Amino acid sequence: PSYECVFLPSYECVFLPSYECVFLPSYECVFLPSYECVFLPSYECVFLPSYECVFLPSYECVFLPSYECVFLPSYECVFLPSYECVFLPSYECVFLPSYECVFCFRRITCDSASSEVCVVF
Repeated sequence: PSYECVFLPSYECVFLPSYECVFLPSYECVFLPSYECVFLPSYECVFLPSYECVFLPSYECVFLPSYECVFLPSYECVFLPSYECVFLPSYECVFLPSYECVFCFRRITCDSASSEVCVVF
């Protein structure tokens, strides 16, 4: 089999008294003769008086036998945090986000049938 993977990620982080992190990557994977792509991203955001954002995506591609497809997935992760502030001689703010991840991709098979799958985490 031959394949080509093109990763075009972009993301935007906006930090306000509340904050929102939006991850908008898009991917195009073309596997010949056939493929299944499973995207397993994980993210960790730690906010202190200074903050650090660590993005830990991982991807797994599994080859199956007998169709030619083009996957064009996109997903958006929106973090909707609640937070607590603890004041000491110095203070730290700890953000405890809840988030919703929506993974959508369109599967096109060689018999021209297509389906769209969305998974919400």
